[in-house]
Formats: sequence, structure tokens, C-alpha cells
Amino acid sequence: MRFVDAQGQTLQPTSDPLTWKGRRWIEFKISDPKGAGHWCGPNDGVIRWPVRLDCPLLVDSPKRKTSGTVHFAGTAWVY
Repeated sequence: MRFVDAQGQTLQPTSDPLTWKGRRWIEFKISDPKGAGHWCGPNDGVIRWPVRLDCPLLVDSPKRKTSGTVHFAGTAWVY
């Protein structure tokens, strides 16, 4: 997932790799973004609220080729 904070910084936290079949709840913890990629704005990894969701589900794997189908049901913000 990817979101943008109040000062225009883009943050992209990661979740577990998609290695299963069937339904599963995926979480992206944004309370501690130190492991998240970040760029633009201050580019320091510190979240400045409020935030705007940019991309709810981003599936990419630059290290290996993948194939399959992902069905996306929606988002929920829990804080």
C-alpha cells in the first residue's frame, strides 16, 4: 500500500509476501514506518497527519517473476 502524508511525503509500508491460496486479511502497520519506503516531501519517514491513501494494494516483486490472480475486497483503517 502507499499513502501520502500532510507534507506530501509518500510512504510505502510492506506486508507479508503473497504466498498462500484462499482468503486472507492483510495488514500494513503504519504506526512505525521505519521499514517503509519513503520519498518526496521531507523524505524522513515521519508521518505527518492527516494522511491520504494513494494506492490500497500494490503488488510487485522486483526479485522474482510471479503469476496468479489477486481479488481485492476493500480497505479498512484501524487506529
